[in-house]
Amino acid sequence: MKYFLTGLSLFFMAACASPSPAPPIETKVPEPTKDYSEANMTLCAAAGGNYQRAGMLGWYRCTLPYSDGGKACSDSAHCEGKCLAGPDNGGDWTMEKGGARGACQANDNPFGCYSELINGRVGPALCVD
Repeated sequence: MKYFLTGLSLFFMAACASPSPAPPIETKVPEPTKDYSEANMTLCAAAGGNYQRAGMLGWYRCTLPYSDGGKACSDSAHCEGKCLAGPDNGGDWTMEKGGARGACQANDNPFGCYSELINGRVGPALCVD
């Protein structure tokens, strides 16, 4: 009887357990490479990206657009990527009610110079190459 009750309680506990969530569907994109690859270009295009040279080394990489690129923001929590300040990024340096105004990053290319907005405040400038 003891084993029956133990087994029965384990059965009910298992029935109450929620199923593990399905892993997110990831878009397969190629790793950056020094040399151009037609296969990587095709794979990148299928993911909706642009296969191009980027950075100081000029390696080919798949640059993917963000769906909210250019949207007004005051913090990176409002964007898929970063919330960027300054006129080169679609924002400005002026302070408004609630802080500085910025724009969501257009794509996942990490290279260039920018300042990120955090809680309406312009963070330090950063140049990545």
